[in-house]
Amino acid sequence: MKTILVVDDEPKIIQLARDFLEHAGFAVQTARDGRAALAAYRAERPDRVVLDLGLPHVDGLDVARALRRDSDVPIIMLTARAEETDELVGLELIRAGDLTLDMPRMRLTIGDVMEAAGRVAEGDYGARVAERGPPEVRVLARSFNAMTARLQQSDDERRAFLADVVHELRTPLTVIPGSLEGLIDGVYPRDDAHLLPILDETRLLARLIDDLRTLSLMEAGALPLHRQPTDPGTLAAETAASFRPQADAAGIVLSTVIGNDVPVIDVDPSRIRQVLENLIANALAHTPRGGAIEVACGVEPGGGAPRRVSIAVRDTGAGIAPEDLPHIFDRFFKSPDSRGSGLGLAIARDLVAAHGGEITARSEVGRGTTVVVALPAEGSG
Repeated sequence: MKTILVVDDEPKIIQLARDFLEHAGFAVQTARDGRAALAAYRAERPDRVVLDLGLPHVDGLDVARALRRDSDVPIIMLTARAEETDELVGLELIRAGDLTLDMPRMRLTIGDVMEAAGRVAEGDYGARVAERGPPEVRVLARSFNAMTARLQQSDDERRAFLADVVHELRTPLTVIPGSLEGLIDGVYPRDDAHLLPILDETRLLARLIDDLRTLSLMEAGALPLHRQPTDPGTLAAETAASFRPQADAAGIVLSTVIGNDVPVIDVDPSRIRQVLENLIANALAHTPRGGAIEVACGVEPGGGAPRRVSIAVRDTGAGIAPEDLPHIFDRFFKSPDSRGSGLGLAIARDLVAAHGGEITARSEVGRGTTVVVALPAEGSG
């Protein structure tokens, strides 16, 4: 029996691949990151490797390089990024030897700038010109290079965002039809245990699409904020109360602490509620039975007068690793056990910023996490 090593950071895709490959008569080994993949290969020496390029710790390209150094095992690459295809071609070039390119030094003229501008117009945002010649021409070259650098950064961010979207869509769009085909082909029995996960994936897909719509509206400056005088203490308490049945069922104590003399502030209450719902849901997901979550609302003093109203969500959960903490508000960043879209905290950050506020987090592994939303109190009435 031939053995296939399946490497993917999405456990549902691993399980789906395992089910179909085993149904087809293969033995299946699995790994969820690059390090585990290399260890599994060296221990088991499978006949084939199915490898996702977007892996944590050691990415798929580095795994492929390491495998190629050890053997000629056939590798099936999984990627949603077009630029990674070029890198795979590069793997073959590296085996053939390093390449060098020697370009002659050129003196800058206005014609050079015009030529580079033409390249940019055709989509080559890597075009640059040498900063040489008279001072005025150097200034022109420097400004041109700064402009193209910003264009390239924007284009890189757009490509990365689209690739991340495709990566997040890949799981539900693979699991849903794959599971349905499994039901039709007799791989799975047609029972609730196999139908409910399909329903869960459709809900995840709907939530992801809704999050993407919210994010795109905010980036375009088209998300309306319906500001009105709002009592932040009442808003925090009501939002926490909506999660109390869920907390009770999970064996978690959910409490609120509302300070005295918290002023009414001018915000969109539905959007701030959306932020708090995300924070409390995250806290519940990462707090074990017997733990506690506190939602506190108060005033940050500043210059002898109220400056900002803060709403803090504290939990006694597992905490966040120090190397991950700076990235928790990045798009599509999520823990390995997350069931979300990876956009919730990024949207929360942008919603708070749209109100002129700030969201911060501090955490200690094994002791819990605190996320604080600070909103302007001045002029709030």
